[in-house]
Amino acid sequence: MLQNQKVRCKCIKRVDEKMECKKCGNQSVKNGKSKIGIQRYRCKSCGISFQSSYNYTSFMVSDDQVVLLTKEGCGIRSTARILSISQAAARFSAASP
Repeated sequence: MLQNQKVRCKCIKRVDEKMECKKCGNQSVKNGKSKIGIQRYRCKSCGISFQSSYNYTSFMVSDDQVVLLTKEGCGIRSTARILSISQAAARFSAASP
């Protein structure tokens, strides 16, 4: 090997983690991390910020599910238990029109 020749380390790999936006489907780029260390992303076109996965699933529950259980006679506590969300989230969803 020549002394003037540069050696590149092959052990370091740059991986471009790009995700699709959950709202518009366009390309998103990394945008920091959450408090617990989960990677966050920001959409280049619409500007929405999101994570690849969430631990708490109350955002997946629609207001219609809470209203339906309330109409069926379930209270806030039982609705929260059935849907695996907090009582505050169930109360907020039931109060929203």
